[in-house]
Amino acid sequence: MRRIFIMLCASFVACAAPAFSDQITAQSGSVRAVAQYSRAAQSGILDLQRIRIMRNGNVAFEGAPPSGFTQAYLDALPGQPLLAVRELDDEGEPEVVLSTFTGGAHCCFGVVIYGYDRQSASYRVVARDFSDAGYKLTQIGGLPYPQFLSADARFAYVFTNFASSAFPIQIWRYSAGDLIEVTRCYPNLVAADAKRDWTAAIENAKSDQPLTGVLAAYAADQYMLGVGQLAIKNIMKTGYRDIADDYAERLAAFLSSNGYVGPAGPSCGAPAH
Repeated sequence: MRRIFIMLCASFVACAAPAFSDQITAQSGSVRAVAQYSRAAQSGILDLQRIRIMRNGNVAFEGAPPSGFTQAYLDALPGQPLLAVRELDDEGEPEVVLSTFTGGAHCCFGVVIYGYDRQSASYRVVARDFSDAGYKLTQIGGLPYPQFLSADARFAYVFTNFASSAFPIQIWRYSAGDLIEVTRCYPNLVAADAKRDWTAAIENAKSDQPLTGVLAAYAADQYMLGVGQLAIKNIMKTGYRDIADDYAERLAAFLSSNGYVGPAGPSCGAPAH
């Protein structure tokens, strides 16, 4: 997936001590979440201090966000609020969704999800760093609850420069207190992503632009569709000037080490770690 997500490419300068403390709230039914933060006038980056979740007016959770997920930016991902309370699965309980952002030219968008476990009467916390790709929380495939549409940012810089890199599609679903990758549940979306990358490679060839980044993402999509080896053979047959003799070997090794090849590849609905 070529980086369809809005990338915030501003550089935030270092700032002095926090100028003031504030908070943002979100609520769904009897569940109310509060994120306390401080920020400096020079940057716009928010330092997240504490998250408090109340159920029927009683505090059910209070604590700092996980390490590495302690900064945010109010408009880092258009359409995705910093704090939201909404149901992410079919268990009848709204989750608290905290969107984080570390700032900088490329990195990093993350999410922290607080899900209520009725059996233990406590909140389970799961976090994921979506890196440069970010995510869009949206309904996919007719399900009544949203999923995380993203892309695999591990492809950045591997085969070409960042601007010419492409990221294959990823889809994540919140289930049973965890995030699982379900990309292969949606072969039509994967195939459409592969088509976009193949088309981009053709256009890049016409304008003498780098090809290896978009072709790597294309191959990853094709592996998820079960035809990855054929895709690499077709890539090597193109004769494009940008493709070195060892490209197929390097690409296959990278895809294998990152779970796209063989039994290690993510299956539809399998937990991903």
